[in-house]
Amino acid sequence: MFSQTFLFSPEEAPAADTRIDICRNIKALLESEAAFSFHEEGGIESSASIAGYGLEGIALFSRLNSGEQIAFRLREKVMTFEPRVADLEVTFIPSEEASNKLFFELSALVNQSDRLNLNLQVDAINMSSSVEEDYGYF
Repeated sequence: MFSQTFLFSPEEAPAADTRIDICRNIKALLESEAAFSFHEEGGIESSASIAGYGLEGIALFSRLNSGEQIAFRLREKVMTFEPRVADLEVTFIPSEEASNKLFFELSALVNQSDRLNLNLQVDAINMSSSVEEDYGYF
């Protein structure tokens, strides 16, 4: 892979590739909109199947829920669709910068010992995101 050849020593390459892949998967999750399914009790529930991949209409969701509630939901989604992370924490970061942008910090263990720290930015109107890690943006 590119990182094995150009960016990292051979010992670091597999772990670095995993980190990069996780960052890309989280970015894809942030930029996807989940479908909803109805359950027996009559409420709406996001499915843990591929139909539930992504966030639930983040523009509407962000107006109806606090940043902490969205961070909790984002944590649930990452835990469901990214099994390579453990000890996951997602924190909402309040900002006056732009009303349509949401900011989060994500911290997780990768390979049981490597701490991954990400800064996430989600544009609630355009469904775009940025994921920043020490190695760069995704």
